[in-house]
Amino acid sequence: MTTIFLSEMCAEAIHGGGLTLHRILGKELDKFDGFVKVVNYDNEPEISLDKIDHYIIFPFGKFRQWLSKILGCTLAYKIFKNNLLRKIHSYRIAHQLIQQRTITSSTKMLVCPQGEFSLYVVQKINKLLNVPYVTWVMDDHLVKWQNGSWIYQYDHEQLMREHLQKAEQVFVISPNLQKFYKQKFGIDSQVLFSPCEYVSEPFHRVIDHNEKLSLAYFGSISIWQKDALESLAPLIEENVISLDIFTNNQASVPIGLQIAGVNICKPISPKLVALEIRKYDGVVIPIGFSEDVYNMSYFNIATKMSECVGSGIPTLVIGAEDSAMVSFLSDYGAAVLATSTNKADLAAAISKLKDPVIRQKVLANAYNVAQIDLSVDKMREHWSYASQLLNLA
Repeated sequence: MTTIFLSEMCAEAIHGGGLTLHRILGKELDKFDGFVKVVNYDNEPEISLDKIDHYIIFPFGKFRQWLSKILGCTLAYKIFKNNLLRKIHSYRIAHQLIQQRTITSSTKMLVCPQGEFSLYVVQKINKLLNVPYVTWVMDDHLVKWQNGSWIYQYDHEQLMREHLQKAEQVFVISPNLQKFYKQKFGIDSQVLFSPCEYVSEPFHRVIDHNEKLSLAYFGSISIWQKDALESLAPLIEENVISLDIFTNNQASVPIGLQIAGVNICKPISPKLVALEIRKYDGVVIPIGFSEDVYNMSYFNIATKMSECVGSGIPTLVIGAEDSAMVSFLSDYGAAVLATSTNKADLAAAISKLKDPVIRQKVLANAYNVAQIDLSVDKMREHWSYASQLLNLA
């Protein structure tokens, strides 16, 4: 009997999803017999040499690179995005995994689907062998917000429905996604996201009303964070706040934040983030407002949320009122919220961070929720049944 991890992402602690797996599964990851990465892109962080032997990687991204040299980038991209081609590629992976006996009739799988590749691979495997699996949806990149409703393209809605219905257990990254899958597919699921490893006592500091507030942001800057983070620029230019950005891609910092008052810093080890946060008056979680990333904002809870909430320093969340993290934290009163990029709204949020009564209340709420609902023990408790199903306990 074997246990296999299958996903578009790797299971290493070199990105948000990998960190989440390590924080909840811990040493159970060592019990997996193999890791299948069904697609690999050129810009992904590299898996360390001491782990790479445990992986079977299918470099679909290399195909696009090769095709670009022959057909040009535009045509190669169109072919690369073709759903039929992706389905054929995925079905070939399923056949190969079975032929090589990586997956057999006695295999059990943990699937973390991010797109159609994993779903098609699992679909074909189950038509051939009917392998039991637990699925954990940390990202649903297939559903998009269009004309006021959630839309799946091609056959993806039926593909996702079938995948969720056939799973032994379904985990999702947020209450918003849990509610959506229940309404859309009639599926019951368990919310499971990255816990807070280190809960720190609230740090109470009196901040003068006219004092400049020091803020920090830890993480990547993609289209998901860009507009919300950039909205702080006017307050930085007016010397109301300063902002330190710790990111592994310093070139991604938008021009609007390449100004005096913003320090672009090298990333630090995830284990040191909670300690570093305590050097600041607040830590920022930016959530994109653009319709292009509405699926991520509405459904996703970032890996960093729990560690920010449990840091003992107030968290400033900039995001739409219905986004997953704003919805979650507002229920607990565990963060200061700015639900638009309007300068007046942001200035009001900064004032709240300086208000000693509000600050103390937010810190107390954050400490309580971090100790109870965001703890490693609580998340492992949610995971425990799946651990038994996958023979990891």
